[in-house]
Amino acid sequence: MTYAVEHRIVEARVQTSIVHEGELVYAKVPGGGNVDISFPGRLELWSHATYFVHVDDGEGRDLTERKTITTTLQIIAPDGTTWDNDEVTLDDLRRFRDLRGAARGTWSYRLSGSSQPVPSEGVLLVPGETHVRIRLHETVLSSSALPRLDTTVPAADTVSLGLDLFHVGTLEVSASPGSPVECVAIDDERVAIFVADPAGGVFVAAGSPLNPWGPWGQLLGLTTIPGGNITACAFSDDRIAVLAADTDGEVHCAVGNPDQGFGDWQSVSQGATLPGARVCAVNLWAGQVRLFLADPGGGVYTILGKPGETWGLWKPLSDGSSVPGGALSAVPV
Repeated sequence: MTYAVEHRIVEARVQTSIVHEGELVYAKVPGGGNVDISFPGRLELWSHATYFVHVDDGEGRDLTERKTITTTLQIIAPDGTTWDNDEVTLDDLRRFRDLRGAARGTWSYRLSGSSQPVPSEGVLLVPGETHVRIRLHETVLSSSALPRLDTTVPAADTVSLGLDLFHVGTLEVSASPGSPVECVAIDDERVAIFVADPAGGVFVAAGSPLNPWGPWGQLLGLTTIPGGNITACAFSDDRIAVLAADTDGEVHCAVGNPDQGFGDWQSVSQGATLPGARVCAVNLWAGQVRLFLADPGGGVYTILGKPGETWGLWKPLSDGSSVPGGALSAVPV
């Protein structure tokens, strides 16, 4: 039997740099740092960098747009070579240790990436946040007893299950909860229910507890993580805005209803959070909806728009911060 240990090697958030070169200006990510790789396992590398562009439209209005930087994150071995493997083995670690097992040299990481240079006149670039995450997943052999019980129980059932306890140790019991289910009223008697299935597909069914439910239908064109969060917001008499973060974390919206179907998924101004993370939606007025989310770096952002038509630009919410992809709540006032 085996179990997994997650080593959080790097969890860094630093400010993105703004570089001026002559009449040009661009955003750039920091260079890197040292890492402690002392165990064998699978490497997981992730980075995300943002900056802001302020433009004067000539009419006294300051237009702000949040942009991302394409980044490259690499592991550098103690001998100075780029580590191209996803795995670090015991033999790999021994290569950089002496006969006493002490490390020879230092592992490090290199982060690179910058935005396209633009003329600095009339444009102001403001630093955003660069988030770097490096983790190592180590598989450890265990001499613990095998699971005494491993079964699935229907949600509506209550069962009694027998098991033997012919071992000395700590008894551990765990159960996996179901995935989030989103529900929104579509008329005086019916509701629409939205879920992400085990393959990440988005499905909807309409009905009521007192009447037969209609069949499940898929909103084709988008895949989120299995059991990911789906947000539904009824913003007019017969239209629902459905929002979801795809497997890359980009936020998309589809508009329609279960009776007439839903339109194509459209990106919400390239807003980004973690894959399958929650997007908060508030219906305001005249068909306008305001969204809130926590981005991959934990920053809190909001945007206003008309689903199915146009969206504005994502803007930071003061100095608000959350965990990466954290669930937010909002109400109209």
